[in-house]
Amino acid sequence: MKRLDALSEYAFYEQGLTDRPIPCNDSIEPFIGNVPELWTYYCCCQDKRYVSNRFFAMPSERNRVLGLQLWKFRCAGFLHWAFNFWNAQLSKRPIDPFACTDAGGGFPSGDSFVVYPGEDGRPLHSLRLKVFHEALQDMRALRLLESLIGYGDTLNLIEEGLGTPLTFSEYPHDPAWLLDVRERANQKISACILPQNDI
Repeated sequence: MKRLDALSEYAFYEQGLTDRPIPCNDSIEPFIGNVPELWTYYCCCQDKRYVSNRFFAMPSERNRVLGLQLWKFRCAGFLHWAFNFWNAQLSKRPIDPFACTDAGGGFPSGDSFVVYPGEDGRPLHSLRLKVFHEALQDMRALRLLESLIGYGDTLNLIEEGLGTPLTFSEYPHDPAWLLDVRERANQKISACILPQNDI
């Protein structure tokens, strides 16, 4: 059985303390290219250097850019924290997520849940969850495009016009850029799979 562990110090992985480290996205650089089937995550502490996260105070592009990052760096998985944690920190008491968004002051608003309690136990999706879904759809579109034109050409499409390569903390802070990348990817996919006269 493989041992997975949220781990942000590369030295611990080098010592063999876990088979599969899962570094947070603000500590992932030393792990890139050195860990097979690399995963990443974010939670309550990833708020600096423009790394991806989903806090209420963050613009949606910080949530959605994750799909491009997961694709570029060949991440095999994403460790997701807190789907419906409707409690104060340490689960000391339940909270009303419509009125309290920070686990009773324990975490940044938006960290501890991405759904709200709906009627008959059905979850109400937050905008943050919908944006995260779009990020995963972006990743899947890039995987499809890569299967058609290769990794290098797909990466060139993403990084076209950028002053610096895309990283987990460096990317344009502009939602229009993300939409443009997706539109260009969609157009390229269409050009590859549809006869030219059908486009």
